[in-house]
Amino acid sequence: MNTQHTSGPWNRNIRAGGKYPVIYSGRNNHVALVLKADPDEMEANIDLISAAPDLLAAAQAMADSFADCVKTELALSEFPALAALVAAIAKAKGQ
Repeated sequence: MNTQHTSGPWNRNIRAGGKYPVIYSGRNNHVALVLKADPDEMEANIDLISAAPDLLAAAQAMADSFADCVKTELALSEFPALAALVAAIAKAKGQ
């Protein structure tokens, strides 16, 4: 997969209560700073964002498994979940 984003895996720092809430790749390569007043929502956002590269790779692998279906509009209209997956991948890639 050819990507423009910071390569994964992405990790989170220790729980936000002890340090600022950051997502990083590698050593000290900060990808995102997560800010939210509600601590539980902030923790959920941190978990979701840190999983983004893995989710994108899994979604791409699934779409590749259905490559013949993805090539036709008819197939995508018959499988709304596959169409949603293809759209999400395109959104993640800025397409």
